[in-house]
Amino acid sequence: ADEGASVIVALSGGADSVALLTAFSKLGYHCIAAHCNFHLRGEESDRDMLHARDIARTCGAIYEEKHFDVEAYKQEHGVSTEMACRELRYDWFRELSMQYGGIPVAVAHHHDDNVETMLLNLLRGTGITGLTGMHPRNGIIIRPMLDVSRRDIEQFLEEECVGYVIDSTNMLCDVKRNKLRNIIIPEMHRQFPEAEKGFDTTIRNLSDNLTLFKELLDKSSRRYFIDELTVNLRLMMAEIDNAESFLFETIRDYGFNRSQVSDMCKALTAKQSGCI
Repeated sequence: ADEGASVIVALSGGADSVALLTAFSKLGYHCIAAHCNFHLRGEESDRDMLHARDIARTCGAIYEEKHFDVEAYKQEHGVSTEMACRELRYDWFRELSMQYGGIPVAVAHHHDDNVETMLLNLLRGTGITGLTGMHPRNGIIIRPMLDVSRRDIEQFLEEECVGYVIDSTNMLCDVKRNKLRNIIIPEMHRQFPEAEKGFDTTIRNLSDNLTLFKELLDKSSRRYFIDELTVNLRLMMAEIDNAESFLFETIRDYGFNRSQVSDMCKALTAKQSGCI
């Protein structure tokens, strides 16, 4: 975007988001700082909120603040604390974006976060998409710092003499990401000094592969669409050996999962309709 453009910056008060807001402000952007208070860490949550307010004022940003009842949301939706916070946060970001005319929302995920995401996805079981980590843009969400390391962020803040808060729960190894961050990845670097370069190369190569894959899939799948919402599954299964995987990759963006796609193919095999 051009200098003077508007952007919403997700501001927790921690090093990453403070650096992101500081950088956008220095580059001449019109910033709206958005802070979420989940009230999960008592006084520490309020400390973060007060620091976010101060940083926003220092940067000359408009400040937006939202308070959430995470426990109520968890009970209503049956999700974990981590998922509740994520859903609440991004729902609010989308509302804010609409409120300010559809402008992008910048989040402070950086290079180290991306490596963690790739490894988490690998451990859970994933495909090409999961191994490419996070992407610079996903709808209104932008991630400008995916090529910036945590080390670079801390050095930038030191040079700018900008303070930040530290979330004490990041040091607890009670969730998978923290175990990776605090135990596994540091040990991998000690045992394999070239690991960082390997991670970067893998993410970059697989991202290129994914782009090519999507282009080829888009071209080859057109043959099987009767119209925008109707697929000739009978023809697809007749011509493609691994039709189930092909169909899944074709329609996954519509919200279908593997199990549903498998059911569709089984239904056709059982002599039901050839169109879905």
